[in-house]
Amino acid sequence: MDLSSYQIKRKKAEKGIHSYLHELVKEACDYVGEPKNFGFWLGRAKSLGIAEFKNKLDYVKQRGIKNGKYLAACTRRPV
Repeated sequence: MDLSSYQIKRKKAEKGIHSYLHELVKEACDYVGEPKNFGFWLGRAKSLGIAEFKNKLDYVKQRGIKNGKYLAACTRRPV
């Protein structure tokens, strides 16, 4: 396999999405329809951790709620 065929098969990465955390947050932003609040969701995901944020996002998706306020309430850190 030469290098040129490898470059054709490789999927082009989106700009600014360079880690699994960023990919997960982009998925959450797209799901709730708030792409401009990427920083807000990134902060929530970092404070909870990747596994916990993914669990909360899966829970919200399973219930079929596409409301950003509901996801924000679910991902709120306990005081």
